[in-house]
Amino acid sequence: TAEGNGWVTVRYTVSEKGDVVDAVAFEASDQIFVEAALSAIYRWRFKPMKLNDRPIPARGVVRFAFEE
Repeated sequence: TAEGNGWVTVRYTVSEKGDVVDAVAFEASDQIFVEAALSAIYRWRFKPMKLNDRPIPARGVVRFAFEE
């Protein structure tokens, strides 16, 4: 990868309250980007998924791209 460019793929769970929990970086072009990706995803908030009108946890995967 060129310096300053890269990516990280993160698996995460959205809690019943809409907060991100259990985020794990499972692929990365370089370890240098992992901390920034995890720091970013923990700031995200979601509208919780519902089943029978009750909030439930949900899983997701996202790829962060870093460009200079």
